[in-house]
Amino acid sequence: MIDFATLMRVDATADSGRNRPIRGGIIAVTDDRAEVYIKPSGWKELNDLSVVREYIAVCIAGLLGLPVCKPFWVECPTELHDAQPLEGYQKTLGQCTWPAFATEHAGTQWGNWLAREAIDPDCLQLALAIFAFDAFLDNPDRRGANPNLLVKGKEMRIIDHELAFAFTSPLLLFHPAPPWEANSLDWITNGDRQHILYPSLMAFNDIDVENVRQSWASLKNDEIDAILAGLPATFGSVITPATRAIQRVKDIRDNIDGCIAELERILS
Repeated sequence: MIDFATLMRVDATADSGRNRPIRGGIIAVTDDRAEVYIKPSGWKELNDLSVVREYIAVCIAGLLGLPVCKPFWVECPTELHDAQPLEGYQKTLGQCTWPAFATEHAGTQWGNWLAREAIDPDCLQLALAIFAFDAFLDNPDRRGANPNLLVKGKEMRIIDHELAFAFTSPLLLFHPAPPWEANSLDWITNGDRQHILYPSLMAFNDIDVENVRQSWASLKNDEIDAILAGLPATFGSVITPATRAIQRVKDIRDNIDGCIAELERILS
């Protein structure tokens, strides 16, 4: 599903974020060079499952046509194994699991979405699709204190999805009911988990959700299964929760009418 690349250099860590991903340069098998943020399992709070959740979520976002930063699987050559961008980190790169998941650096021209910022009517369908994506995939990490939503004019990009598919993690206390069940999406409308776009979406009346329905209903089994097949063998320890996450995507598609009913309820 995504390109493999080799880490060429390590620059530093990200300026913000709970896990402070590593910033560096890569060269892909297509000879493309890119500046990326890299998230190896074992770095800070990242583990095999959180990396795999991010990978699956980004691939599903791609199938749905949502804007993400280009993803990669990145291998680390042995000469960089002792590289440690900042003091105070317990593990070097060589002690992490490789390949690591990475996404291309969007560039400095992008800013963060601000809480309660008005949605341009031209961007309403995209904002709705992002909101539905997070609601259906149990992603509580696009909220006021941590928007994970980049904006540039009328463009948007979604980043950081390692908390999606929350139901697969025994370590998380957040396990909402499947999104097609009645009252299952209340969690995304209030409190600390209120979605960053929810207040702005509520400013609109009679939002047309048909595009969301169609995009999810059109997902094909072979496309979804290819995501699991593309998981590197080093993540075999989490194949069971990864399979559950893939099955949840299919269940959302197969129960999309119930999901849409819940979406319409919380937006009414």
